[in-house]
Amino acid sequence: MRQFIHSRFYFVIFIILLACSCTSNSRSEIKAQAPPTTSLTIGVTEVISPTASIVPTIPSPQVITFENYAEGIVTEVSSDKIIITTDGDVELHLLPESEIWKGDYEGTNPVEVGDEVIVWGQPHEDGKIIDVEKMWGNIVNLRGSISDIEQTAEGFQLRLDDAYTGMHLIKFNQQTAVVMTSKAERIVNSKVESRDGIQIAVIELELGVKLQLSEGKSIQVIGLRLNDGSILAGRVWIGN
Repeated sequence: MRQFIHSRFYFVIFIILLACSCTSNSRSEIKAQAPPTTSLTIGVTEVISPTASIVPTIPSPQVITFENYAEGIVTEVSSDKIIITTDGDVELHLLPESEIWKGDYEGTNPVEVGDEVIVWGQPHEDGKIIDVEKMWGNIVNLRGSISDIEQTAEGFQLRLDDAYTGMHLIKFNQQTAVVMTSKAERIVNSKVESRDGIQIAVIELELGVKLQLSEGKSIQVIGLRLNDGSILAGRVWIGN
């Protein structure tokens, strides 16, 4: 239990750091944001064609104030507010400038009752109402070694063994971005090959860089938990 709380704490800190420091990463150019170096930075990318290592840095954050933060399960959704259950009900006010991520910022997957959300915003005096600046729905942060790489119609999938939460099925498609030195690049093409009995995903990114992702490697994934329990990878760091 202590390990789980430790892992969850750093995930919350990571999300708050993003809220404090990131510009919107929904659009055509995705700015790279690294996890805090306390526990989440992972090695260097194996690169076939020139360029690259993974060590994107995060800007100096503002002071973290936990009154601005809430997380819980969605119990009610309307056009201008969402109710979540945490330590009692919290009412989340949705504003025209609110940024809501659930796989993307475009509203492809609307927030629904039963979703787990993390919220950053401006609280009212009683602390039970928050004007939402940023919200993340069903977001997960996983890190571990990979196995069982398979080709799919949309791209490829693999199993990731996270030290705290166990085995997960991770799906990759052309919306998945791999974090490089200065920004994150989307996957434009991928194929799975077998070499000496080891499955390898050969990945081509937007600017032509090619990476190899082989069984046994360590990766970190920020992604969306789907209804079937699998994870759609949004942003990926590849380790040694």
